[in-house]
Amino acid sequence: MNATECYINNPESPAYNKDITLRTMLGIQPYLFCTEEIALFAITLNAEQYVPMIQFMTMEVLLKALKNDIVRNADGTLCDIDGFVASKSEYQHIGIVYKALEKAQKDKTFKERLSNENLKVGTILLSAGEFKGQSILEISPSKQQVLINARYIEKHFEWREDLGRWSCKFDLNKAIIHAFEKSYASTNTTPQKKMIIGTSVSKDIPFL
Repeated sequence: MNATECYINNPESPAYNKDITLRTMLGIQPYLFCTEEIALFAITLNAEQYVPMIQFMTMEVLLKALKNDIVRNADGTLCDIDGFVASKSEYQHIGIVYKALEKAQKDKTFKERLSNENLKVGTILLSAGEFKGQSILEISPSKQQVLINARYIEKHFEWREDLGRWSCKFDLNKAIIHAFEKSYASTNTTPQKKMIIGTSVSKDIPFL
């Protein structure tokens, strides 16, 4: 919008006081500057390419499914057994876990829901992931239990009385802003008032 405004109404623009056509609109390119706001907006649009939110969403559903089935201490807090929180019931195979996830996600407190296939994908990603040197999720055929990394829960989830379940407290927007502010572009380059979109990409020259 800013580029269009400048191109049409700036007296120094070649389009000033001229009829605007598709051909003349090509002259807008010199006014297409990438500000920090635009860059940040573009990054947030693609945020899920950098942060796999499907994992957090699946874990929310899993914690809901296991709400009444987790080993607890006498005071009601989650029982940390060698760094893991464990289920009490038996889960002989992964299919039982998938069914529990599908059932739990029907709870009305979940405003955004994953498809059954994405729940499976999220479970696989969690099973393959690590946090603080330990697996995030283990579904043990030998113990027939679901084991969840206790520190992962503590770091990224909080109990919500209004929801009656654990909720992810990871703020994607804050993470993106933090990464942007601490990025190479912010700390190791000379600040520029204007940055042009459309330059060639080089592995030695950061885009921003």
